[in-house]
Amino acid sequence: MSIVKSQYHGIFLGTAVVVMAIALRLLLWRNLPMDNLPVIKYLVRLESSYRPMPQRNPGPRVLVGFGACVDLKVRAIPFFNALEWVPPSVDTGQFRGNTHMNELSSSDDIISSFMSAFTSGAAVE
Repeated sequence: MSIVKSQYHGIFLGTAVVVMAIALRLLLWRNLPMDNLPVIKYLVRLESSYRPMPQRNPGPRVLVGFGACVDLKVRAIPFFNALEWVPPSVDTGQFRGNTHMNELSSSDDIISSFMSAFTSGAAVE
């Protein structure tokens, strides 16, 4: 019978300590200033002050993965013009099933990779 009493005594004592700790924390926490309004106002003011850089003729952009650690960011139209690429006069549906290449070794590989990705609405990396 004494073992059962000591178990109940331990449970009661543990519960009392937890309740007292919670009550003490609530009393101490109540006295802390919790004014988040200045922080929120500052964040709203900071967010509303953001202005993107103006761009003349923002055209399409292309990100090209180049090596393991370096990415090149180029505009698609000038890039293809520099390759002297002429859009094909074929149905782009034939490019939908193409598999992507692991290595791009020629301008034809680049063009077919972009064609297969953009006709299906995917990004190319």
